Amino acid sequence: MNCLGVSATDDCGPLAEAYISWLRDGLRVAQFEGGCELTTPFLDRHNDHLQIYAEKRNGAIILSDDGYILADLKASGMEIDTPKRREIFQSTLNGLGVKLHDDELRVEASEKTLGAKVHALVQGMLAVNDMYAQRLAQLDIYEGALDQRDTDRST
Repeated sequence: MNCLGVSATDDCGPLAEAYISWLRDGLRVAQFEGGCELTTPFLDRHNDHLQIYAEKRNGAIILSDDGYILADLKASGMEIDTPKRREIFQSTLNGLGVKLHDDELRVEASEKTLGAKVHALVQGMLAVNDMYAQRLAQLDIYEGALDQRDTDRST
């Protein structure tokens, strides 16, 4: 019996099919002048669907978040402005093969690598978006330490 409660001889194909079906049903594609907008079923921290923009340039397909993720972080008061944040940010992008170009998260794909590159960009968008939650957790720890210090002083 494996972790899903399915014997080794049972067909696990329906698991993959269910995921692919969910993904296919959740994708929306719209064409715009010069490219396509892909709305994914993956949600950011606002429960908005992540969108990817694709344009063909010089034989390659450029996939981009159109600057959404960093603009959203900045609008929420978070900048990638400390050495530690820059290190985490760059490490995240490097690990996924995502590049930063004019505040846009980007990957370059070919027809053959398109699926994997879309997935890498989605992962990068989600990971960078999660830096906001990490910042809030650090603020909670800091504020908790200040509260404890104030409590210790009052006793």
